[in-house]
Amino acid sequence: MGRFDALTTLEEKQETKTPSPVVKSPTPKQPTNFTKIQQSEAKTVKTPTSTQVHKPTNGSPIVDPSEKPEKYTTHLEPSMVKKIKRYALDEDLKDYQVIKEALLLFFEKNK
Repeated sequence: MGRFDALTTLEEKQETKTPSPVVKSPTPKQPTNFTKIQQSEAKTVKTPTSTQVHKPTNGSPIVDPSEKPEKYTTHLEPSMVKKIKRYALDEDLKDYQVIKEALLLFFEKNK
């Protein structure tokens, strides 16, 4: 028990001997005239929330121009996906264009 008391008194002595250093935070820099101008211009100019422009895909074979493409997913074996991507790269096409052409040929053949 005497040892515990000695440790606590030792800690108290160290705390009183070494005061905790006071760290001052750096003073915030005053904004320059340039940033003030930017802020004032930003408040006056209103920009639209969406700046995306919808662009049509180039070279996509569309059967009916009035029909808009719809996203569709399916499950294929990885080897089949690899073959589709390789063919598309060789023919300078997109992978979805390869699938679309294959399906069009399939449906034309099986009318």
